[in-house]
Amino acid sequence: GKIVGANLAATNFYGYSKEELLALSINDINMLDKDKIRNLRLDAFLKSQKYFTFPHRLKDGNVKMVDVYSSPIEYNGKKVLFSIIFDVTEREKIAKENEYLAYHDYLTNAYNRRFFEEEFARKNIAKNFPLTIILGDINGFKMFNDSFGHVEGDKVLLEFSNKIQSLVGAEDVFCRIGGDEFAIIVAGKKEKEIKSYVDSIEKN
Repeated sequence: GKIVGANLAATNFYGYSKEELLALSINDINMLDKDKIRNLRLDAFLKSQKYFTFPHRLKDGNVKMVDVYSSPIEYNGKKVLFSIIFDVTEREKIAKENEYLAYHDYLTNAYNRRFFEEEFARKNIAKNFPLTIILGDINGFKMFNDSFGHVEGDKVLLEFSNKIQSLVGAEDVFCRIGGDEFAIIVAGKKEKEIKSYVDSIEKN
């Protein structure tokens, strides 16, 4: 894991002088668990895997996501790993944003219909029974939207969503499944508890 060589691009990227960088080990830069790093280095030495994506910490404390392509070579009479490193922080950020958007409503940040359907399928097992879906919409929303426009309508949707989310239990799943339609998946509550739950939401 000791760093035995580094070019100018590496020192510029990590913010260390060459002397400082060569005094470090990969464990000082890579933020993964030491044992995991060691096992991945072994994979690279055995050529079973040449490409990894890691979080690396720079000298100033900032963390960058990097792609590391590694291959064993002979260097000063020793077998070492030669690695080429690419900064992919922006790519990983966009990937996470896309992953978030895939399961969240763009306006309210509640879970969307896709997540609702997948989450219901995951929860639809015996240990979660009884399983309840609470459905609701905003009374007169279409008329309000037609009268005051979509901008004001969006404000109402956001306000409504935020209010309901604040009342939903931590273990329950709140989703926007349509224009003004929302759903809550509740696991493990009996009919009496569900009625009390719905009454509480309606009153507030």
